[in-house]
Amino acid sequence: MRLLPTRSIVSVSDHALELGAYRTVRTGGKRVNLYDRSMTYADLEAAMGQAGEADREYICGIVNDMAGKTARKEISVYWPLPVDKVGFCSIIADEGEESR
Repeated sequence: MRLLPTRSIVSVSDHALELGAYRTVRTGGKRVNLYDRSMTYADLEAAMGQAGEADREYICGIVNDMAGKTARKEISVYWPLPVDKVGFCSIIADEGEESR
């Protein structure tokens, strides 16, 4: 994935088949690529760039789960805080009608 950062594993394998390159090594049904078929290395690098050193594996797992659940041409979001805990608060305005 690192050598072709903007291509997914499906795109790479389809291109290899077009060139006539077939896999000769069998893995016995084990997954070689641990990430979703639509993930690219550039996606993983962007996710790792937003996380600290200790959280990289956790963030890549979340991004991978989102990639697996998101339909083509759709967008997914991740909200790590429970909505009921965040709640809504009223806006407090001072005499000049500016919120603080």
